Amino acid sequence: MENFEKRNEDFFKLVCRLQAQGCPGKRSTSLQWAVKRALQEPAPSFYLTREHVWKQLQRRKRRLPPREKPHRRQMWEEIERRLLERLREKPREDAWVALDHVLSETRASSFFLTEEYARRLVYGMLQQRRERGKGTKDKKTTDKRQKKKSDEDLFEHKGYYR
Repeated sequence: MENFEKRNEDFFKLVCRLQAQGCPGKRSTSLQWAVKRALQEPAPSFYLTREHVWKQLQRRKRRLPPREKPHRRQMWEEIERRLLERLREKPREDAWVALDHVLSETRASSFFLTEEYARRLVYGMLQQRRERGKGTKDKKTTDKRQKKKSDEDLFEHKGYYR
């Protein structure tokens, strides 16, 4: 995955949105339900560069990877199918340009993640955000204490405190 940070962020936002919307007939939903539901939603893109996809498609023409994960195989088959469709629609179009169109103008049918990985990803991102939130709060408190200390030092130096 070339743009995995963007994919991860988009997936996380989708999970948060689905959890906030809730499940029909229920007030709130579990994070686990939101992750499962997000895995069924289409992704905004494939999150891959044209060069990477081109290399992988060329390799796959020569030989399919023997132990390729099912969700990855699905992704590559979908990209290849869409590329062939585009070339049938526009027979005079260069394959490189057609691939660029497929990657930039079409949505992927899913995020192509396993449920286990998606769950770990979401929980990890939640943990990072909590820690980041704590860190900024602690840093602000520390900065205020240091400023107060330096102000007191300044006053002592000028002779205000005696």
